[in-house]
Amino acid sequence: MIDRIRESCGGYCHESVTTSRSSSSCSTSTTMNFYEVLLSLTNDVVCRVALGEKYSLKKEGRGFREMIREFLDVLGTFNVGDFVPWLAWVNHFNALNARAKRVFRDLDCFLEKVIQDHVDRREKEGVIGGGDDCDEDFVDVLLRIEKE
Repeated sequence: MIDRIRESCGGYCHESVTTSRSSSSCSTSTTMNFYEVLLSLTNDVVCRVALGEKYSLKKEGRGFREMIREFLDVLGTFNVGDFVPWLAWVNHFNALNARAKRVFRDLDCFLEKVIQDHVDRREKEGVIGGGDDCDEDFVDVLLRIEKE
């Protein structure tokens, strides 16, 4: 499984660098944003191992990346109520509670869709107890453990 993930994600990284270089003239020096390439590569590898698919190439890929950024932003926001409990009402005015609920709802819907896709795929393939171990991702392992 790791070899297939490495080949597909490494090929994507090489392809994005080659495409970027071929779109620019060879005689001029151009800058390339390796941050975006490495961010996309990291996202693809983690998604393939944990969720079974690359979400950067799908239509919800951009939304997935923005959802994770928003989650990390909410996670890193200073919460007054954590340090001074009697001032927790301030979070209603700075909209932290509303943002946290929205991000939770979005992540929950996304993860429910991922789990349902895995369950549907397992039912379609007729996999009852485990299936092909080399095609298992983290979600498949968790679903198998839940069944046991």
